[in-house]
Amino acid sequence: MSVAESEQSALPAAPAVVREGPGGETMRAIVLEKFGGLDSLVYTDIPKPLPKDGEVVIKVRGFGINHAELHMRRGEWAEAAEVSGIECVGIVDACPGGEFPVGAKVAALMGGLGRTINGSYAEYTRVRAANVALIESDLPWSQLAALPETFATAWTCLFRNLKLSAGQTIVIRGATSSFGQAAVKMAVAAGAHVIATARKRERFGMLEALGVTRVELESRTLAASIAEAKQIDAVLDLVGNSTILDSLDMLRRDGTACLAGWLGGAIGWPFAAAGSITADAIAAHQVFAVEVRHPVEVPAAQQTHLGQWLTNRLGRPLIIPDLTSFGLQLMGGRVLPSEAGPAAQLMYDDTGGNRFTVYVRVGFSGETRHYEQHGQIGALLWIDEGFACVIVGRADRDVLTRIAERVYEQFLPNSPKGEVTGGEKKG
Repeated sequence: MSVAESEQSALPAAPAVVREGPGGETMRAIVLEKFGGLDSLVYTDIPKPLPKDGEVVIKVRGFGINHAELHMRRGEWAEAAEVSGIECVGIVDACPGGEFPVGAKVAALMGGLGRTINGSYAEYTRVRAANVALIESDLPWSQLAALPETFATAWTCLFRNLKLSAGQTIVIRGATSSFGQAAVKMAVAAGAHVIATARKRERFGMLEALGVTRVELESRTLAASIAEAKQIDAVLDLVGNSTILDSLDMLRRDGTACLAGWLGGAIGWPFAAAGSITADAIAAHQVFAVEVRHPVEVPAAQQTHLGQWLTNRLGRPLIIPDLTSFGLQLMGGRVLPSEAGPAAQLMYDDTGGNRFTVYVRVGFSGETRHYEQHGQIGALLWIDEGFACVIVGRADRDVLTRIAERVYEQFLPNSPKGEVTGGEKKG
């Protein structure tokens, strides 16, 4: 089973129904009848949750809307209950364990809400006491409802994951979002030097009023232009898929990045891209490695021409790797189509007729390492300095890693030599 098939099979087929038995009090709720669009949400009556030791029944007065709930509604989340909502504010209706007094004003979040237990899109919900906190505030319910998940997540990212402390420099990408503003306020209050990013210059003033040191215009290549590159202590990346590798590039040694949002959407997600490139490389290997008469388009006897041809088609100098130290002889190569333009495939074989292919594409940013095993065929991908290269063959991970290192050294002879592994490049 491929990675994509495994992930697909892990998704639920329908929302989980986790109601009390019939016969007791009922309440109004917004129920997810099936996965899909907004028309899948309907108002209906369902049983009110019963009191239980260690848990708190809350009369919901307000709840925030979270991006995760959109994915749950669509069936794109690993767990989804029929009543969504991962946070709420309200009044304690019942608390058999005595952790909170009845009538107390509280906030609740997570603890399975909306995923494994019915969430906050209802008149009442029941939450583990450990996921409930007392509130002392005169803010109206409509404003309180916007705080729990946003500020709790921002605090966790800053102080538990990034371990941010006074005097450190942090870049907060996507800082104009509600999550970003919460993180900015907390980081500034903690005494950190905060560099925030925004997509529009007209939002700079708002962030400056929150106390940031400076605002930068958001860019996928910010690491190349930011003055503090390689000196940043921490990055809180809320843009996500298209910028996380760039965020890693700007950190100092032992600096930390936390990916906590996907404001930029799924485009550019390096690990999804890694899976796609690797799948293309494996498919090409399976098609041409079994060919008897036409395994390559240009044979090894025309290696100089092959190198020039692939260089012209890819738009970047390509050195044909010498893999004779592994007992592999060049057979030749060909140009292949891909969704991002031309790709190259080089083919090698050993004395036993075992064939390996080197699949190459260009135009990528950042660094990624990725390994997959499909039956007897293994594939190891590295992305670096614009190259995406996949080594495919009937060999174990260690062998493919050593071949990948040799290819890397020849493709990028001026880069600091590093060890290429399935998950990282150690230098």
